Amino acid sequence: MSLVSDLKNVDGFFTSTLLVLVLAIIGPGVLTIYLFLPELFKSLDNIKFILFSVSLSLPIFILNGAFIPSLFPENEHDFQTSGLLTGAVSSLISYTCLLVTYWLKIEFEYHLMMLVSIEAVFILFCIVYHYKQVAPLNKNS
Repeated sequence: MSLVSDLKNVDGFFTSTLLVLVLAIIGPGVLTIYLFLPELFKSLDNIKFILFSVSLSLPIFILNGAFIPSLFPENEHDFQTSGLLTGAVSSLISYTCLLVTYWLKIEFEYHLMMLVSIEAVFILFCIVYHYKQVAPLNKNS
C-alpha cells in the first residue's frame, strides 16, 4: 500500500480523535510553559520540551479519562468515543483556565488551584451522575 491509499482509508472520526488528543495532551502544556516560563520555551530542545509539556497536561487527561466512562450507560461506549470526549473535556478545562490566567495575570500557584478546583467539580459531577444513573437500575433488580 502506498501512503496516498493509506490516507484515503483514514476516516474523519479517527482523524478528529487524533487531533483532539494532540490538542488536549500537548497544547495546554506548551501554553503553560510559554505563559509562565517563556525563557524555558526558547532554551529547551524539542524532545525535552514536548516531554515537559506533556507532563504538565497529562495528569488532567488521565483523571478525565478515568471518570468519563462513568457518564455512559453500561457497554454503550467504545475506546475512541471515550478518547474524543476525554480530550474535549480536558481541553475545555485546561484552555479555559489558561485563558482566565492570561487575562487576569494570575500567578502559577493560583492557576494550579483553579485547575484542580475545576477538575474536582467535574469529577464530583461524574460521580453524582453515575450514581443517579446506576441507583435506579439497582432498585429494579
